[in-house]
Amino acid sequence: MIDQFPKKHFHTRQSHDINNSMNNVIEFPIDRRLEQMAIEDGFNIYDKVETAELDTDQYLSEMLSSMFNNDYRVDNEDYVYDISFLYETLKSFVYKMNDCHHPIQHFAKNLYWDAVHPNNTQLEFDF
Repeated sequence: MIDQFPKKHFHTRQSHDINNSMNNVIEFPIDRRLEQMAIEDGFNIYDKVETAELDTDQYLSEMLSSMFNNDYRVDNEDYVYDISFLYETLKSFVYKMNDCHHPIQHFAKNLYWDAVHPNNTQLEFDF
């Protein structure tokens, strides 16, 4: 008696392989967060230089994004050398704060020595 009623068929989606469904997953930058957690726990997985380079990348990225958002065309190819020099200068500063050496530190010291340490003594001449 049950067989006399027509059976309804419901369309269902095909089951997806888990590997195919992972294509739509957004990957979050977990590496930086894991590093921060490790530092907070007193364990640093990077040495000073690596940490300084990661920080420099982050600082420059934030600065250039801010400049771009304020209508500075930092994405123009004409500024590649300027941005590269800015990056190395910023990296030198971050290195110095982490007790690491960078060649621009010597250049900056020589360039600005007189401004920071003015020589107020007057030269004497014998006539």
